[in-house]
Amino acid sequence: MRRGAGDVEPCVVAVSGFSRRGGFTMHGLIHVQLQRFVESRHGAAAWRELNRRAGLDSRVFTALESYPDQDMMRLVNEAAGLTGMPASGAR
Repeated sequence: MRRGAGDVEPCVVAVSGFSRRGGFTMHGLIHVQLQRFVESRHGAAAWRELNRRAGLDSRVFTALESYPDQDMMRLVNEAAGLTGMPASGAR
């Protein structure tokens, strides 16, 4: 099938990959968006508390960096504990 000049190429956005340092990583953009969501719904203090409980209180996430998958899993698990919503039921 030929594509015309106005056609859009389909793409897939990867949110995690394998680090040369070993282990899987997740793009910081996902962390930044989670921070924005938590702060907009529950305030900046809730984001700080979530990070503290996840053991990431000194971590500053940036959109262009990659972070260990375990960081996000800890954040999600702690958020589930704080909200009473199971991590598997997050929408």
